Amino acid sequence: MKQIYILGFVLLIALYSVSAVTFSYADSTLNISLDGYYNSELNLTSLLNDNYIDVVGDSMTGNLNMLDNDITNAFYYGTYDWISTDDYNIFDGQNLSFNIDMLSTQYLAPSSFKVERGTLNDGDITLVNHTTGSYDSIGINVSEIVASPSLDIRFNFTGIDSFNNLIFRINTYDHNKNIYFQMYNYDDEIWETYGTILQTYGYETVVYGVFDTAEHINNSIVQTRIYQPANGNTNHDFIIDWVSLSKGFSVPSPAENDPLSIHRTGDATLSNNWDVGNFSITNVATLEAYNLTINNGFNNGGITLNKGSGFFADDLFIGGEILSVNTVNQNGSIIPLLNNTFNLGNSSKIFNSLYSNIVYTNELTTYNKINNYESFTAGESLVTGNLVYYKSDGKMWKTDASAIATAKGRIAICTETISTDSSGKFLMKGYYTTTGLTTADVLFISETSATWTNTVPATSSAVGRVIGNSHSSTLLYFNPDYSWGVVE
Repeated sequence: MKQIYILGFVLLIALYSVSAVTFSYADSTLNISLDGYYNSELNLTSLLNDNYIDVVGDSMTGNLNMLDNDITNAFYYGTYDWISTDDYNIFDGQNLSFNIDMLSTQYLAPSSFKVERGTLNDGDITLVNHTTGSYDSIGINVSEIVASPSLDIRFNFTGIDSFNNLIFRINTYDHNKNIYFQMYNYDDEIWETYGTILQTYGYETVVYGVFDTAEHINNSIVQTRIYQPANGNTNHDFIIDWVSLSKGFSVPSPAENDPLSIHRTGDATLSNNWDVGNFSITNVATLEAYNLTINNGFNNGGITLNKGSGFFADDLFIGGEILSVNTVNQNGSIIPLLNNTFNLGNSSKIFNSLYSNIVYTNELTTYNKINNYESFTAGESLVTGNLVYYKSDGKMWKTDASAIATAKGRIAICTETISTDSSGKFLMKGYYTTTGLTTADVLFISETSATWTNTVPATSSAVGRVIGNSHSSTLLYFNPDYSWGVVE
């Protein structure tokens, strides 16, 4: 039995035996109290629009029909709360509102990953899990192997009931073959390709809509992978920053940045020439370039490159008072700012070789010298300062004026420690810093192995050969004479 209150009186009706009950009312309030569940259909006919119905109850599975008027707030008054079966609308008895939370996107993170083909260099599953959609450019690092297929990185999702997008964020660096983004299709029992990518310039987010979701879910499990079927290269690295399934209305934009922008993080590689217009690049500690053309001048720490002064290739480092260049292709002239003021190198940092057609030099001073160095293989263990000769085996050996064989031919000074059969640098002509000299002395090959002397050898059959003279007590001008004499 159900109790129905009308104008304060109690009317008992066996509602379980009827399919519908209809009540009409006039100027008063119709109070219907259902203290249980009413599973049939209740039809209410209003005679006056300004009347209202106070419905008290906690559940109704049938329909509530107003036969002669629209259902509006005017007909509801009290505590009857109703939420639609799809959770998009909320009605509290007086106000109808939309559940905006239903528009938010859920990002579903993989529960595990495995590198089936490839080499895992760094990272774990936590680095690709970004359930808020906020990635950080820190990911799993995997390189290809020299085999086919060369790459197979799998990401498995568990507890999945639905989704509508597949998302990857990846940096492929200098990779030059297509890689495939795939999802396993349980109905067809194949890996289904959703897209490919050849090369990214920095990180790139790829988003693929999935419309056959049910075919990719088996026991709440979804399998995805990044795949490269071709033979690989161990120098090809991949950084995977984000892997996700999503469900909802919004998706991340694949175009993360203006493609012409330069990232302050340095992960965007220039794909063409960069014209900075009339602006300057300032606060440059190190400037590195494969090909760098300076047209309008550059000044930093005492070095000025004027407009049209030259073209520099490979590497150009400018800072302080040092210009260090791996390879220089010069189209103009190198002219000092002041005459007879600046030097190439100094007393401790000298050039190995200088190749030129015509060389004009000022008077030789301690600070203005050109040395000639060459590289040779040592025939025996040598140290800095050893006087050596070039033997028929193509190696450098220690001199000895006691015999012609060890004092003739090309003579040089070893400038570093060199082990047997190893290559090193030798001074062929120029200035050598040492000790124990007497200014203006003429120096000869000594009868003591690998040394020189200011005394002419006097032993019978010894070789007298000049190697240079003493520019000062510490500076030897090395200029070997190609003629010699033998003591009788």
